[in-house]
Amino acid sequence: MLEFTIGSAAVAVGFAGYLNALLDQVAGVTLPDAITAPPGEGGTVNVFGIAIVLLVGYLLIRGIGMTAKATLAFVVTTLAVLALVLATGTLFAFMLVALGVLYLRSAEPGRERPCRTPLSPVLPLLAIAGCGYLAIDLPADTWLRFAVWMVLGLVVYVLYARRSSRVGAARG
Repeated sequence: MLEFTIGSAAVAVGFAGYLNALLDQVAGVTLPDAITAPPGEGGTVNVFGIAIVLLVGYLLIRGIGMTAKATLAFVVTTLAVLALVLATGTLFAFMLVALGVLYLRSAEPGRERPCRTPLSPVLPLLAIAGCGYLAIDLPADTWLRFAVWMVLGLVVYVLYARRSSRVGAARG
């Protein structure tokens, strides 16, 4: 802010000189050097220069306030979008986990499980139904964003992660 004020003061002195000359040439009004020239050139106070610095300072402060409000609006919007996309992703991920529990119970019933799901298959089915019920109420644009991110994630997985993973390297 200080650098901007000093810079604008230097520009204001030059602009005030042009403004004073314009006033003299167009309207024939010559103002005294005491109120139009900078102190280094015989003036006491440069009225036009001060007015320009005050105007620029006002616009800067107002602009900062407007920028802060705009930034706040962008942050709130971004957080809302993220919350909607994360809600969709979280619901989808939880549904996939519940489906995975059901699948592994039937496909590999003898597999050692350090963590067991109580009331299986009822609890995983209730989890799928509950997540599905919550997901139905999400807006269509949230589903569109979710689909775009899902496709991008699958592209990254197919092109990079699948070959670079330890599981993929172990399978050969």
